[in-house]
Amino acid sequence: MRALRSAGTIRSNLTKILGGALVPMLFFGAWQGVLSYEDSRNLVAQRLRANAWVIAESERDPFIIARHSLQMVSQIDAVRDYGQDCDQLMVDTRDGATGILNFLRADRNGAVRCSALPYQPGTSIAGNPWWKQAVAADSFLLGGPLIGEVSKRPVVLLFLPLKTSRGEFDGTISAGISLERMADALAARQREHGGEVMLVDRSGKVLLAAGPARFTRLETISEALQTPQLATATDGKEWTFVAAPMFDRDLLIAYAEPRINFANAALSRIWLILALPLLAAVLTLTGVWIGTQRYLLDWFPQLRSLTRRIADEQPVDEREAFATAPAEIAGIADDLHTMAGALAVNREALQRALAAQKTLTRELNHRVRNNIQIVVSLLTMQTERVSQGWVRDILDQARSRVSALGLIQRFLYEQDAEQIGTVAISELLADLTAQIRTSHRRGSDLGLECTADATCKISFDRAVPLMLFALEAISDAIRRAGDRGRAARIEVKLLPTGHGCLMEVLDDLPVAGEVTLDQELLAALADQIGAKFGVESVLGGNRTWLEFAAG
Repeated sequence: MRALRSAGTIRSNLTKILGGALVPMLFFGAWQGVLSYEDSRNLVAQRLRANAWVIAESERDPFIIARHSLQMVSQIDAVRDYGQDCDQLMVDTRDGATGILNFLRADRNGAVRCSALPYQPGTSIAGNPWWKQAVAADSFLLGGPLIGEVSKRPVVLLFLPLKTSRGEFDGTISAGISLERMADALAARQREHGGEVMLVDRSGKVLLAAGPARFTRLETISEALQTPQLATATDGKEWTFVAAPMFDRDLLIAYAEPRINFANAALSRIWLILALPLLAAVLTLTGVWIGTQRYLLDWFPQLRSLTRRIADEQPVDEREAFATAPAEIAGIADDLHTMAGALAVNREALQRALAAQKTLTRELNHRVRNNIQIVVSLLTMQTERVSQGWVRDILDQARSRVSALGLIQRFLYEQDAEQIGTVAISELLADLTAQIRTSHRRGSDLGLECTADATCKISFDRAVPLMLFALEAISDAIRRAGDRGRAARIEVKLLPTGHGCLMEVLDDLPVAGEVTLDQELLAALADQIGAKFGVESVLGGNRTWLEFAAG
C-alpha cells in the first residue's frame, strides 16, 4: 500500500485527482438542459392561487346568502315599516341562512326596531364604528370585525342602507355573519391544504387566520390578486402568499406558504432534470474524497498524534514513519521533531529559572518579615523605657501599625503559589484582633470580638491600608475606654454587600460630641482602597464603617 503513494507534492497530487474527477461531470453535464426557473415558479404560483380560489369559493356562501336575503327582505313592507311581523320575518330569514347569526332592522337614528335575536328595547347601533359609513352608503357596505350589539358574538356586518321614496336615508337592514363559524371553516381548510389561510379586508388587515404563522397585516394584498407576494410573520420568517376575492374586493382570502417551500417547490423540477449531472457530481466528489484520503488525509492523524506527544512533553522519534509521506508532510514532521528538541531545552532552562526565582522571592519575603519583627522589637523596647504619656502613646501606635504590616507580610510569605495576589480579609481581621488582645495589657477588660465573612477577599496592595484602617478604629475605641476608666466592648464585622464588602467597628462608648479619630488619616487610607467610609454615633455607642469593592 505504501509503495503506491507518490512522493510528489500535495499540489501535484491534488491536480491529478481533480483533473480526473472533473471529466465525468463535464461529459454528463453536456447532455443535460435546464428548465426555466421562472416557469417552475409560475407552476407553483398557480397551485397557490388555485388553493386560495378553492377556499374563497367554498366559504363565500354566507356572504352571498346575506346579500340576497337583505335584498329580499328590504322589499317587504312589514320590514320597511317595522310592522308587527318584522321580528318573525327576520327569524324566518335567519333560519334558512347558513353561517348568519342575526338579521337586524334599524331606523334612521340607529335604534333597533326588529331583530331575529331577542334585544332590549332602546338598543341602538348608532355607536357602531361602521354606522356613519352605512348612513352615507348607496349600496351594500361590509363592516367589522366586531362584537354584535344584539348577538354579543364576533361578527362581520353586511349593511344595506334603505331610502324613502324621496331618496332620504331610512335606516338599514344588516346581517351579522358569524366569525366563529368562519374561523372553524378556515381551520378545516388549513388542515386540508396546509400552509396559512387568512381572512383579510381590503386594507390588508388580517381578520382571521388559521395555521402555524401569525400575521397582523398584508400590505400588498391587492397585488396578491395577480402575482405571489412576500410577507413577514411576527416571528420574522418570510412567507409567499396569493389572494382571492371573498366578497367583491372588500373581503379576501389569502393563502400563504413558507417562502423556502415555495422556492424548493420551484426548484424540484430542475433537480429532476439535473439527475445525471448530480450523479456525475457524486462520482466526482467520491473520486476526490478517495484520492484526497489516500494521498493527504491519512497523514494528518499521524501529525496530530505527533503534535499531541510534543504537547504532553513525551519523547518523540518518528521520522521513519513519515519517510513515504508527500514532501510537504514529511517536511512538517521534520520541523515538529526539531521544535520538540528546542522546546525540551527551553523547558529545562525555564524550570531552572523558575526555581531560582521562587527561592529568591521566598528569601526576600523572609528577610522583609524578619526586618519588620526587628522594628517591632525596637519599638517595644523604646516603649518600655518611656513612662506613660503622649510619647508612649505615639510609640504604641507605631508599634501596632508596623505589627499589622508584619501580619500581612506573614500571609504573603505563607501563602501557596496558586493563591498569590489576594487574601481572605476574614483571616487578616481574626489575626489582627487576636494580636490586639494579646498585646493589650488590660486584656481582661477588653471585649474584642470579630465576625467576618470568608468570601470577602482583597489584593495584598489594598490589604495594607484596610488593616491600618481597622487598627485605627479599634485603637481609638480602646483609647476612649482608657480615658474613661471603663471596660470596652468592641465588635468588628465584615459583611458582603451587593457591590463588594462592608467592614464595621462597633463599640459601646458614645463619642459625646468629640471626634477622636484622625479623619484625615482615615480618608487617606480609604482613598488608597477606593472605598467610602464614615464615623457616626449609634444607640449607646459609636460606629466606624468602610465600604469597598472586593478583589
